[in-house]
Amino acid sequence: MELPEDIVRKVKTDFKEDTSKAVHHLIAFKNKLQGPHVRILRAALKNANGDIRQLKFELNSANIDWRDTIASAETYSFECDEEFKFDKKMD
Repeated sequence: MELPEDIVRKVKTDFKEDTSKAVHHLIAFKNKLQGPHVRILRAALKNANGDIRQLKFELNSANIDWRDTIASAETYSFECDEEFKFDKKMD
């Protein structure tokens, strides 16, 4: 199962040395996930901020309750009434 382009670019930017590990964790998570998976993946990447250990933590936490992962990542976007996306163009 493929990942969206914006997620792949974010992984390459944030996880330079651990790109393949990060992609592996994201794909494994996506394949078993119930819920809005792309939004959860974006939120986990944002919360991880380039740290592979934090990414694993975020994905494990999302397995318990993905709403917490999204809430943490989208707090600013929620205040702006916009959905969080890596490639969002600001007008």
